[in-house]
Amino acid sequence: MRKFNLIVLTALSTMLLLVSPTSVLAAEDTTPNLSNMPVINIMHEGTVDGVVIEEINREQHISNMAQLEGITYADVEEIVDFQESLTLENTFGKMSAISPMASSEVIFRQASWNQTYPGNSSYSATLLGSFEVYVSSTSSFREIISISVGSTRRSGLYSTSWLQANSWKTTQLPATQVTLGVTGTFSTTVSNSTGLSGGIPGLSLSNSTSTSKIYISSPMTIQRTYSVY
Repeated sequence: MRKFNLIVLTALSTMLLLVSPTSVLAAEDTTPNLSNMPVINIMHEGTVDGVVIEEINREQHISNMAQLEGITYADVEEIVDFQESLTLENTFGKMSAISPMASSEVIFRQASWNQTYPGNSSYSATLLGSFEVYVSSTSSFREIISISVGSTRRSGLYSTSWLQANSWKTTQLPATQVTLGVTGTFSTTVSNSTGLSGGIPGLSLSNSTSTSKIYISSPMTIQRTYSVY
C-alpha cells in the first residue's frame, strides 16, 4: 500500500470548506424541508425522483473530485487508490490489497439535482455528486467507496452567480448510504441602465454604485441522500 503525504491524508479526514469573500450569510436560511426528500438509489440510471443519474468512468470521477473539491488530479487519484485498497483488504484480506481492483468490480455514477430558490423561482442551483461504487462479483453486496460534492448556478436573473459557502458529505467510507450537501447564496448584479426599480423579489440590496446594484439572496441549503440499494 502506498504511503500518502499529509495533503492526501488531510483531504480524507476533513470536509471541504469553500468560503466566498463576497458571500455573507447573515439572512435566515430559506431551505425547503429536507426531511421530505426520498433516498435515491444511484444504481439506477436516468431520472429518479428528479435526480439525474449518469454512468461515468474512473477518469471522469477523478476529474469531478479534483474540480469540485479543489485538489489536484494526482492527489485525488491517490485518494481513490487508497479507498480501493481498503475495500480489497476489508473484503478479501491484506494480500488482495496489493493488487489493483478489477474494473468489473467498480462502477462510477454522477448525480445532479436542481433546486429552486424558494424566495424567487427564477433562481435555481444544481447539487453535484460523484460516486465510486464497489460491486461484488460473487454476491449482491455493494458499497460506496469514494464521493465528491459541489454545486453550480442553474438559473437566475440579469448577471447572477451562485456563491457556495460550504459543503459536506459522509466521511465514514465505505458506506451503503451517504448524504451530501451545500449551502450558498445567489448574487445578482444589475446595471443601472436597465431601469430596474423596486428591487428583485427574494433578494436584498447588498451594494450600490453609480453604475450598478448588487442583490444577494438568503442562504439556501441543498442536500440529498444516496444509497446503493
